Amino acid sequence: MKEISATDKIKQSMVEACIILAISAVLGFTVNSMDAHGIRVSSSDPSLEYAPDNGHGHELPHAHVHAHELHNESAEDTILDPLYLNQTMLDSLMQTQNVLLIDVRSASDYNKVHISGSINVPIQDYDQYLNDLPRDRWLICYCAGPPCDSSDFLALELIDAGYKRVAVYHDGIRGLIQTGMDTTRDGGAR
Repeated sequence: MKEISATDKIKQSMVEACIILAISAVLGFTVNSMDAHGIRVSSSDPSLEYAPDNGHGHELPHAHVHAHELHNESAEDTILDPLYLNQTMLDSLMQTQNVLLIDVRSASDYNKVHISGSINVPIQDYDQYLNDLPRDRWLICYCAGPPCDSSDFLALELIDAGYKRVAVYHDGIRGLIQTGMDTTRDGGAR
């Protein structure tokens, strides 16, 4: 019986590891692509549709529907997307006072600094809040800002739970502070 050299054993192990890695990658991408809340594979998201800058925040539409053109998809299976707000639209909407800012960062980050009047719905505990939020107001989700996408995740979960007025402010707490919004730091207003 011929003995296998150490070099051949290493080569065989490397080939097996590459095969396992390739199978894992294919399975991972397949499962991720089937999940509506899957991880973004690319850093650019061409599907973001920002609200128009028409200065009428109170006239924003309900969350809009995008039907995917899949052969077995019916109208009941359509996916709702949140509205993505830029700064001008956020300012206009905030003037209506029919909004609730939802900070999805951790409780400790929220306690350090947050926008005055916002509520904290930590992303890890979001399911505890899903049925307690007002349905007659715009729910504007924000997190730390790019590259954080926890606000996107919560917005999609809110829409899945039946909320119709859901928006995301991607610039997050950093963007809100830069615009001069009132903040609360360590229990005191600023």
